[in-house]
Amino acid sequence: MLKVVRHHHNNIEEVYPINGIYKVYELDTYELEYSSDSPIVEQNVFLEDILLDYSLFNISQSRIETIKPEYLFIDYFGFASLRINNEIFNFNILIEKLKKMTLKIC
Repeated sequence: MLKVVRHHHNNIEEVYPINGIYKVYELDTYELEYSSDSPIVEQNVFLEDILLDYSLFNISQSRIETIKPEYLFIDYFGFASLRINNEIFNFNILIEKLKKMTLKIC
């Protein structure tokens, strides 16, 4: 089971999959919590084919979770898969539109 929690400004909300796909935003921080009824056999966590740094996670016998909210999707957009304990979870990573006033023109 995977729990995804989005931190956006001062709001915290759980992200639920719709049709098996989690919708997330590139510039938000997220907490992940994966739990399994059986022991964890694969401790590596991959986003697409990139191994995520071990230092981001607490790993126990039946649980893998982020230590704190992280910018996990900052370099991604579009559809991607997250592989935890040989289970694959699908994500749609969206880019938030920038407002014209927030752009700094050099």
